[in-house]
Amino acid sequence: KSHRMKKLVKDGSFSIVVDLEKDKEYEFKYFMDDSTWLTDAEADGQKTTHFGDSSNSVVKV
Repeated sequence: KSHRMKKLVKDGSFSIVVDLEKDKEYEFKYFMDDSTWLTDAEADGQKTTHFGDSSNSVVKV
């Protein structure tokens, strides 16, 4: 499922609040400029996708 982030006027960064279930791991990526997928270097980890040629960021809640 995708979620649109809001751009913060103050510094140009982006923000989002998503309700997640406790004691689970979630994979995610950022989709920028309608063409580029980015992982988060500050995530809890990285996990190789089932395609084997890229990775997703992981957050543990």
